[in-house]
Amino acid sequence: MRIILVALPRLIGEMAETIVAERWCVDSTVRLDSREALASRMVATATDLVVCSAGDEPGRWAAELLATNPSIRVLALSADGRSARVYRANREALLLRDFSPRELVAALSFNGSATGGERPPQRRA
Repeated sequence: MRIILVALPRLIGEMAETIVAERWCVDSTVRLDSREALASRMVATATDLVVCSAGDEPGRWAAELLATNPSIRVLALSADGRSARVYRANREALLLRDFSPRELVAALSFNGSATGGERPPQRRA
């Protein structure tokens, strides 16, 4: 799985990366300070997951990303890490509150039939 962390506090970004890495094999993680370079980095890295802050209208720009990259997931985390929204192409945003790592993984589950994307490599036990 290839992840881009966009304008997140370091601790929140590391938490998201750790939770994802418990389930899937993470091939690369790119950290960006702002969204300006996001589109070009997504193409260069064949991104599977974009993790961002829940502030600054993530729903609007997640819709723009998903329109051109329907196989990705966008995870918008609150500043305190206690709530999140998961955006996927052709689906309603999923709101998570006081979620566990297991609930977050389930919300991010990749389903190739729903999006046309492939399953990311699974982490071996």
